[in-house]
Parts: sequence; C-alpha cells; structure tokens
Amino acid sequence: MPQPAPIVGIIANPASGRDLRRLTANAGLYSSTDKASAIQRLLAAFGATGIGQVLLPSDMTGIAAAVLKASQGPGARDQHWPALEILDLPLTQTVADTRLATRCMVERGVAMIAVLGGDGTHKAVAAEAGDVPLLTLSTGTNNAFPELREATSAGLAGGLFASGLVPASIGLRRNKRLLVRVPEQQLAEWALVEVAVSPQRFIGARALSRSEDLCEVFACFAEPHAIGLSALCGLWCPVS
Repeated sequence: MPQPAPIVGIIANPASGRDLRRLTANAGLYSSTDKASAIQRLLAAFGATGIGQVLLPSDMTGIAAAVLKASQGPGARDQHWPALEILDLPLTQTVADTRLATRCMVERGVAMIAVLGGDGTHKAVAAEAGDVPLLTLSTGTNNAFPELREATSAGLAGGLFASGLVPASIGLRRNKRLLVRVPEQQLAEWALVEVAVSPQRFIGARALSRSEDLCEVFACFAEPHAIGLSALCGLWCPVS
C-alpha cells in the first residue's frame, strides 16, 4: 500500500530582521516580501521532491496571504507546488505565536519544519519541536545559529530528506543546546548559541558593548567566523 505524501511545516517570523542593530550597526533588513518570496522558492523545491502538503501559519504582515495568492497562480501549477494549508491560529504578535504554530505542526505529524527567522525564532521552535528536524534559514539580524542558505537549494535538500529519499544519517545533524533553569523564577529556557552572564541590572536592548558588562559565557559552539559572543569565544577556544 503506497505511503501518503509527507507533510512539512513552514514558520516565518514576521518580526525577524528588524531589531535595533539596523539602526546601530547598519544591519540588513528582511522584509515580509523577501520572506514570502523565500517561502515560494521552498514550495517549488518541495514540489520537486515529492512533498504532498505544507502547513503555514497566518500572520498580520501579509506573508501567508502573499504565498496563498501565489499558490493559486500558473507558476505554482507548473512547478507542482504541494497543497498549501494556512493554519488560522490566534495571533499575539509575540513569540507565543511561533511556539503555538510549532506545537500544532508537531501534532499534525510533520516530517520537518522549515524555519525562517533569527536566533530567537529558531530557539523558540526548537523548544517545542522535540525530535522533528528543522530546516534552518537565516532571515534575522546578524545570526549565529541559522546559516545563510538559498531557499531553493535548502528546500531541495530538506525535501529529499522529508520524502525519504535521503536517510537521516546523511541528511541530518544534531546540534548542541544549553538549558537554563532558575527555579525561583520558574524559568526553564533553551539556548542554541550561548548563555551570557552580565552584572547589568537592566535588560535594555539585550546588547553588550563594554567588556566589563560580561562575566561569563557558556557556548554551544565558538567559531571565529561566527558573530556576536560566539565569535569572541572562538578566538579564545574554538569549538565546532
């Protein structure tokens, strides 16, 4: 009996790539149009590799609406896009939206979740995804965890895995992560890059610019070519 075509989820954070560093460090901007275009390239790649259905959550910036409109056009038919289902979930425009969408996709039995966002978005998805593999695409500001990848080639690789044409032993790798627990604050939070300890009393923009504001760093990886505190640790003691 033939197996049903696999289902894949796509989560695109509308707010990624728009933080303070665009003003302080001339960082790049990923618009909603850019993200919608990347999702369309993913859909074309998924269609070429046998994915049957894609789940995409709704949003307030027009990403899902633009993709849905494109899915009804001749280009989508010519490229054999998978069936697209928009998840109509309650929206708060906070990280809770990302976590809820991830849980819904896991419950639906997706073979993989493609994530378009920055370090924070990927951290939120990873916290809810369990053992569901992630296809990580950087659309944030100066990211350390998700690497810059073209959506078409990344989608082809992910689609080949999700369709069972490439085994997990070849197509996947497991990343390290840190778990921070503060029982007094009922806090249990994952970190995919590093955890920094600072004597600063106020969170502010969560950016450290003075060496005296940094006490300790616990890093999942430390590579000189990365960015942020991970890169500094990579100069002292590189860890892949």
